[in-house]
Amino acid sequence: MKFGIDIGLPQYPAGLNDRDAGLVLPLYKAMTSLAQKASAGTGQLQLSESEMALSDQFDQLLTHRFNHLKVQAGETIGYGQAVNLYLSGGIVMARKANATDTTKPCHGLCDNPTGLSAGQWGEIIFMSGRSQGIAGTVFGSRYFLSTTAGGVQLSPPSTAGNLVQIVGVGLGSAGFYLQIVPGGA
Repeated sequence: MKFGIDIGLPQYPAGLNDRDAGLVLPLYKAMTSLAQKASAGTGQLQLSESEMALSDQFDQLLTHRFNHLKVQAGETIGYGQAVNLYLSGGIVMARKANATDTTKPCHGLCDNPTGLSAGQWGEIIFMSGRSQGIAGTVFGSRYFLSTTAGGVQLSPPSTAGNLVQIVGVGLGSAGFYLQIVPGGA
């Protein structure tokens, strides 16, 4: 695990006598602990893929980066694409949401600027939040889950049997605000 917030102190001085070390060491330990907690609380930490697989994925959602969830991609997912979450072997996985498949409603958006390859770990915006991954939307307009896998569209799908789900509001050049209405419109 790599913490993004530095303690702000110079490197621990080598060669201190016991008295001086007794004065300095508690300061370094306290500052390190504070920096680590601040990093975790603000989402400024990086986990390796093996650490992500072992972590409680929903714990991350509660402690930092409100509405961001770390998931593993079950297929290649592009930045800003609508995702469906499912469990596989006890791990929350993501795949493209699709209005033509009622088992794949939208739960979030891919929030990795480079997208996610199948098997790769990354972040999604879960249920609500702003994304710049969807560009060129009509400001203030309501968007629905698309019949194109991972997409959103201005009008609800019209073919019988398709899932009609409101997924958010267009922000024009500022992106998209995900605001999922569970269970459809």
